[in-house]
Amino acid sequence: MTTIRQYIERLRPSFFSRQEWWFNVGMFAVWVPFGNYFYFGPRYLSDIRVFVAGSLGGQTTYAISIVVLTLIVRRIIALYPSFRQTFVRTLVMMLMVGMAVIALSSIFLWVFSLVPVLEITFNWQVLWPIWLLDGVFVFIFSVGLNLTYAYQQWKAEQIEIESLKSKVLEQQIDALKQKVKPHFLFNSLDSISALIHEDGFLAERMVDNLARVYRYMLQSSGQEQALLTDELHFIAAYASLLRVRFGSRIRIDLPETTLKPAAFILPLSLQVLIDNALKNNTMLPSMPLVIEILIHEEQVTVRNSLQRKRLVLHHDRHGLGNLILRYKMLAAEPVVVAETSQTFSVTLPLLHVIPTIQ
Repeated sequence: MTTIRQYIERLRPSFFSRQEWWFNVGMFAVWVPFGNYFYFGPRYLSDIRVFVAGSLGGQTTYAISIVVLTLIVRRIIALYPSFRQTFVRTLVMMLMVGMAVIALSSIFLWVFSLVPVLEITFNWQVLWPIWLLDGVFVFIFSVGLNLTYAYQQWKAEQIEIESLKSKVLEQQIDALKQKVKPHFLFNSLDSISALIHEDGFLAERMVDNLARVYRYMLQSSGQEQALLTDELHFIAAYASLLRVRFGSRIRIDLPETTLKPAAFILPLSLQVLIDNALKNNTMLPSMPLVIEILIHEEQVTVRNSLQRKRLVLHHDRHGLGNLILRYKMLAAEPVVVAETSQTFSVTLPLLHVIPTIQ
């Protein structure tokens, strides 16, 4: 049995995939003998001339048919590739494959009618039973193929979802380990220390903002979403610390009101985008880095002036890339990254229904 399978596999033309080839071989073993008997009647088995001529003709027509149908099926799958398009894809396949099969079988019947030994007449009485058989074949073919394809697509989507869940879980675990960022903390404490004797009131405000920032970081640990209003309050405190630290080298513009009381986003996602801008751009008093947060109907955008560093020494494993992966699992709309000659922006979809990952 293994030797036969290997031999059949070696006969496979490069035009067909392995699945297509074995499907066509299986259909050949069933459909050609049955179809020939249907075309030629009992004479197919009782007359050697009809058997030889009919078998050669049947094999030739089957070879032509599977090439034509394979091209049609590939095109339909390319147009409707998703698991969620299974119903539409099946209907379109039935229509297109049905039309092709009826046209091919009519042409083949006409060709067979030209061969005297086969004694076939090309007329409506002969055509309609063949078309009826074609309809049964097309239904079984289309439904069977699409059920198989849909199962493969569903399985692939499940594997992708599990992979994304694994990446998100890894990111969450790593984020917990990195929650208290030592460099940011030490830089903030240095700034506070320098301000104590110069501006005690500003130093006190900075201590309050630092406490707010780290309290929010700890409270948001493990949460899958946060109120947009809470996130903006956190960013306001975070932005105050950055303004003190970088002075005239940075400008952060926040929206006055959110107008979205029931909107959610991923926790710390705005901080990730601000840190991404800080990491990749230069900041000078004569050319400050400008960061804006904009609220739209169903989105929030973080946009910064584009003044890239020539060399980025530090790569944040838990930054923009992981944020995009997390939104891919939780939101219907994708994260949109846009770049012009002057700006770089990332737009996050708002989450109005709190999602849950099992």
